[in-house]
Amino acid sequence: MSLSDAELERYARHIVLREMGGGGQARLKQASVLVLGAGGIGSPAIQYLAAAGIGRLTIVDDDHIDLSNLQRQTLFHTGDIGKPKAHVAAERARALNPHVDAIALQRRIGHGQPGREIVRAVEDDVLPLDQRIGFGRADA
Repeated sequence: MSLSDAELERYARHIVLREMGGGGQARLKQASVLVLGAGGIGSPAIQYLAAAGIGRLTIVDDDHIDLSNLQRQTLFHTGDIGKPKAHVAAERARALNPHVDAIALQRRIGHGQPGREIVRAVEDDVLPLDQRIGFGRADA
């Protein structure tokens, strides 16, 4: 999968790194990441994954944004209060990087079928992620 001129310019600082190069950035573009929860850890992770050029982000969260979230979940703004976290997070990921396919799933993850169902829906893209990205490998 090749990178467009806009992507080459956007990711220029990654591409000049010996460990990354154009091939590494292309592998990021092909990668899919499942983010379970868009809270205190998930929301900054979503920002960095989108900025880095991960090809597809699937964001799963059933919660809505609350005023008490804003001091630590910097992906969200005051005007987002009451909105679904997954949908706002996906929208912000796409706004940060239009080359990212961000998918929102407003579902609760817990024990039982719903969690397995979500993982099955994305597992072909997630596994084996280490083989698909392969940073620092001589054959990558």
